[in-house]
Amino acid sequence: MRRDGETPPRLGETFRKRTLELLVRLGYFERLSRKHGLDWVADPPRREFQFRRPLFSPKGRTAFEFTAEQQVNVENKVSLLSKKIQDINEANNRSISGIVGGVLVIDTKILDLKISGALKKGVYCWDLRTLGLLCSKVFLVEALSQTETEPARIWEEKLDRWTTLIARLCPMYGYLDGRVVLLYQNPLDHLEVPSVASKLDNLHRIMVQKVSGLSGRTILKVYLHSASEIAEGGERALRSKLQVLSNNQIKYEVEGCRLVSHSMASWATQLDYSSIAFR
Repeated sequence: MRRDGETPPRLGETFRKRTLELLVRLGYFERLSRKHGLDWVADPPRREFQFRRPLFSPKGRTAFEFTAEQQVNVENKVSLLSKKIQDINEANNRSISGIVGGVLVIDTKILDLKISGALKKGVYCWDLRTLGLLCSKVFLVEALSQTETEPARIWEEKLDRWTTLIARLCPMYGYLDGRVVLLYQNPLDHLEVPSVASKLDNLHRIMVQKVSGLSGRTILKVYLHSASEIAEGGERALRSKLQVLSNNQIKYEVEGCRLVSHSMASWATQLDYSSIAFR
């Protein structure tokens, strides 16, 4: 009989299966599965892959642990994963050594304090915030790549320490149609209004370089997705800043732009997917 807080094996296996699907679509390359006491070990996306490595993750070979428990003991899970990684690296097994850190993937939201504590042991905790952001990343790239004629080129590059941008530019009759998604990937630091403005300045600088020398005006629609909470007034600041940045070279569709937080009411992003897809 199931007790409160317990997860039936079928649900745990489903969570593992869907998480692996996400990781593969993000570009992680499997090294082993369910061996040496580890759920999964993988290398991050290679340079030729269209995605960059998630910024809130180890910078090399990674050991993943999956749990769908609703009352998970985070500290215990983190300590066990850290110890497994240490033991494997010390054993110097050529086929698996060289793990630089771990990721504990959790099917619930956990306290920031516990995430910070895990980082001190080389383990990143992906809870519902990070999972929601990364799932949106996969969806958005696939949606943006589809046009009425042929798949469009999508690229991702680093904007600042915790932010990447995903963009596409499609030539239209007399202008370039652009779609940009900013992904703020740090779940621990709230996205404040000055930070929103700074990211848009960096975005504008990059886009000016991208369209330099091209004929016609570029019209851009911008979304900013955040793994963390967003300060009150953030969306107003987004639209105000984009209005200021608009010029004869680049025009931002201010009314079509918005902020999305995966920390508060993350399920609500499902309501926006038709517009997020930029159709």
